[in-house]
Amino acid sequence: MLFDAHSSILIPPECQFIIDLSSKYRNKGVWSKTDLKQLAHDISNVWRFEMWRIPFDVLERTLMECEGEVSYSDLCKRVYMVYNSLYPKAELKLLGDKNPGYSIYSKQLMKLFPEAKFIFITRDYRDNFVSIMDVKFDLPLPSLVAWKWVYYYNRVKKEALRNPKNYFFVRYEDLAANPLATLPPLCDFLGIQFEQGMLDFYEKREEFTRMYRPAILKNIHSNIVNEVNTSRVAVWKTRLTEKQVKILDYVVGEVAEEAGYERIFKTHSFMTKIAALPGVLVASLIIGATKVIDLFPAKVRENLLSKGPKAVAFFVLSIVNPKKLKEIKQKIESNKLG
Repeated sequence: MLFDAHSSILIPPECQFIIDLSSKYRNKGVWSKTDLKQLAHDISNVWRFEMWRIPFDVLERTLMECEGEVSYSDLCKRVYMVYNSLYPKAELKLLGDKNPGYSIYSKQLMKLFPEAKFIFITRDYRDNFVSIMDVKFDLPLPSLVAWKWVYYYNRVKKEALRNPKNYFFVRYEDLAANPLATLPPLCDFLGIQFEQGMLDFYEKREEFTRMYRPAILKNIHSNIVNEVNTSRVAVWKTRLTEKQVKILDYVVGEVAEEAGYERIFKTHSFMTKIAALPGVLVASLIIGATKVIDLFPAKVRENLLSKGPKAVAFFVLSIVNPKKLKEIKQKIESNKLG
């Protein structure tokens, strides 16, 4: 939201169509009208693309104008250009994309967009777990969330070592505490001038409330209507139990300090290690399955990724911790009734 408020940057809401459709279209170089019509149809059906508020006829007409020799990456850029930001633009210099899931696809994205630059925001893994519990993106297992946190961090770090000039690491806590000190270096990295208006993104509050469904705005994007603040920093200290913190500290290990966070517990009991096993197993199975699913056709891949992780997690829990699975299902049912 900070960067979309910049007069030279355009960043639509989260939608991973670039990677979701990459396996189907990335090697295509010559496009017929039929091809472009199918691409428009596929993009419009990707999860969350409706948040871009682009009428299908506009999307289809834009792509149909590109008949002939053109790359998939250039067609993706054309789609981004159709998005109508809530913020006024002057000279558009950059197209942006904010998708946490892209953390493990930066290598593929670099092949599609060699000039791309990546800003990777790390957040305290304990606060990250609290956030996961609140928005219900994942099963609320500390070891599962911590294992994925480490996996994503290490994947991005590996790619950053290969292309250091294309990556910038920033801590969420630093951005929240002092955006005036944090944003200018980020703008320098992108080759643009910092604008004070970036910090006024929240002034579009009324427009946002019309753009997002109330449930999504309340449960997932509640902070986009507020100015930058530290209200979500260190919430784990009052929200998590000692047992949860022990498991999180154990699974993240020394990567915590490497990323700039201090663990409370650095030695761990046998019981903590045993308690962490189910989540670690689920997370490793999900990541392994994702690598295989990435080879599948786009439509099959999208269906599996939207439903598969939950199915795998429930299956593993039914074996290793049926009591926990029962608690989770009861909580989900309770939330539905509420």
